[in-house]
Amino acid sequence: MTLWDAYLLFLHRIGLGPKPAIEGELNLTLSSLAPTPPAIHWSELNLWQWMGVPGAFILAIMGQILMLSSPESPFVGAVLMLVGAGLFVLAAWRSAISLRDDSAIPTQPPLIGSTERPLTLVERLPLFIAALSLSLITFLLVGDNNIPTLGFVTWGVSTLLWLWVFWEMDSKWIAWTWRKEIDLRPLTAWIKDQRLKIVSVWRDGVSFKFTAKLVFFALILIVSAYFRFTRLNDVPIETTSDHVEKLIDTNDILNNGQRPIFEPANGGREPMTFYLIALTSYFTHLPLNHFLLKLVMAVVGFVALPFFYLLARELFEDDLLAMFTMLFAGISWWANLISRNGLRFPFAPLFGAIALWLLIAAVKRSRRNLALLAGLAAGVGLYGYTPMRAMPIALIALLIVFAIHQNKRESWIRAIQFFGVALIILLAVYVPMIRYGIDEPENYWRRSLTRMLGDPSPDVEAPPPLLPTLARNEWNSLTMFFYTADNAWLVSPAGQPALDWVMSACFLMGAAFLLYRYIRWRDWRDLFLLIIIPILLSPSTGALALPAENPSLTRSGLALVVVFLIAAIPLRITIEYGRKLIVGWRGTLIGGVMAGALIITSAQVNWRIAFVTYAQQYKDSVQNASELGGVVRAWATTTGAWDTVIVRAFPYWVDTRAVGIYAGKFGWDNVILDGQPLVPENWQNDPRPKLYILNRHDAKTIAELRTAYPSGVLTYQPSNFFDKDFLTFFVPGSVDFNEHTIPPRP
Repeated sequence: MTLWDAYLLFLHRIGLGPKPAIEGELNLTLSSLAPTPPAIHWSELNLWQWMGVPGAFILAIMGQILMLSSPESPFVGAVLMLVGAGLFVLAAWRSAISLRDDSAIPTQPPLIGSTERPLTLVERLPLFIAALSLSLITFLLVGDNNIPTLGFVTWGVSTLLWLWVFWEMDSKWIAWTWRKEIDLRPLTAWIKDQRLKIVSVWRDGVSFKFTAKLVFFALILIVSAYFRFTRLNDVPIETTSDHVEKLIDTNDILNNGQRPIFEPANGGREPMTFYLIALTSYFTHLPLNHFLLKLVMAVVGFVALPFFYLLARELFEDDLLAMFTMLFAGISWWANLISRNGLRFPFAPLFGAIALWLLIAAVKRSRRNLALLAGLAAGVGLYGYTPMRAMPIALIALLIVFAIHQNKRESWIRAIQFFGVALIILLAVYVPMIRYGIDEPENYWRRSLTRMLGDPSPDVEAPPPLLPTLARNEWNSLTMFFYTADNAWLVSPAGQPALDWVMSACFLMGAAFLLYRYIRWRDWRDLFLLIIIPILLSPSTGALALPAENPSLTRSGLALVVVFLIAAIPLRITIEYGRKLIVGWRGTLIGGVMAGALIITSAQVNWRIAFVTYAQQYKDSVQNASELGGVVRAWATTTGAWDTVIVRAFPYWVDTRAVGIYAGKFGWDNVILDGQPLVPENWQNDPRPKLYILNRHDAKTIAELRTAYPSGVLTYQPSNFFDKDFLTFFVPGSVDFNEHTIPPRP
């Protein structure tokens, strides 16, 4: 009797199923416990058998809802979630669902053709010398935090040469490259062959077939684009000082001729965002404003989605699982808000997904070229956002886990080789930033070290004890998907975990299933996905001096590349579960309906979190610089001029640089700071009308203006933002027009 037979017999004896046909005697050997349930036809359906996976989802989701509704006492909810995850694994085991193709080889043989090889030492040496020389020249040229044109050229050429040094290519091309006499016949023949192929395609047309997978893929992109770009102008609605800093840095690149390697202001920032926005503004003629920031970064976040698909597809070789991964990444409020915010955040998941995908493909196919490209992606990503500095550690973990499970000396050698060449390419790309880090180490490390070790200033409180803080931070990071929340209103609703209550339940069940798979089959992919999560969360966990900033949704964004893959596993198993229980299309349909119901529910919850809860909280918390900018623009283009309107500064009110941006005059910043005269020197004898913009609680300035301008008019300006009403004080001019200067009628 198998365990499955015992289960069916138990159901029969409690009156919930027919009497099973038990073959053989009661022989509970280890082999007999293997879950090999027979397929159940539609006519033999017993509804009790469906309570495994659905029951697991119900328990896990109920537990998550309880944890959210009573965060002070999460014990009952946590227990329900764990029970649901355990029931899910039990149902998958009992139904023999593993998402494994046991007939497939875990790692594919090398795809290198018989004529493809790496360069020999003799062939490689001249390229190596040229690449190293150009990298050194680049290092010397990019001083003073500036990349000159020549430095940019040497940087790019050196990177290409480093790729060439280690690239595996067809031996005939190597032979042609190293000929002593120039012979263009092979190149001419290759160009002719490619031209004939293009002509053939042009003449015969391209055979394009719409498949179900292609349609599903396109629908996912459409849905994701809707979440990424709809209401982009008003969610989030307003700039912060961080956005202003980005716009100023971009303007320096676009209009002031600066070419920085690193932006030291505002804690230190990588430059890719500024160059990308500057190029977009230059070619599209869009003005530098908050919307342009949001648009460019939303596009970056959207471009990352196909790489989420490729990463999941490479790991599991399952198209449907990969599509579920991409769909979750497309509708998640977490992924959407860090993309729509207009800051550097989406660069980490984009380049993290590319680097992991390429390196996983490299070790599975034994392709050095893919490892080189992984190093290139990681190196470029380091210019995007600071958390990408954890990616080299993740790549090392991937290679170690892979080599251990192959249990072959050749695997270790290949892993070391792949890491070596990937690291060389990464360093070649990172040469300008290495120079900056040597020239200005304080600025380069400030953002990371102040959060890890604290501010060295004597008037700043010392950081808390190391080990207890590290343990607490690690716990808060790992539970951010279900329980803990980011406190920053900039990217997160108050008290909202990183995943909605459907995705969080799926994530826990997916992690439990990976643990079960690893215990049973020792698959390197499962262990890798489990141990890489704390590595990718380390930029947030490392805030040891500022534990209140952990968990951080922005610095944890690198983890997006695997979180949605793990969360998508239960959806894929749900469809397989239906196929196991009911033969034919009916089982697939029922499994699909269950998965679809979960997806639709999750999409609705994520929509409400992002476009209702977060949007309102952001609007209630942010400054109202746009309204002040509207007043400035209306004044300057009608009654007055740009230099006759001024803002009186007030604590925690508004960034006056943003007022000028919203007014449509980049760089306008007419402000009276504390200690400055209320009447600017250039206004003292100016007869033109003037306008002051004041905080409504600035009673001192109001009294001074009443004294200085007795004929002035104070006006209350209601705001569309919560508690952001303000005042304007109009000073009439003394210019009187002489009607006698009007020429007589002809």
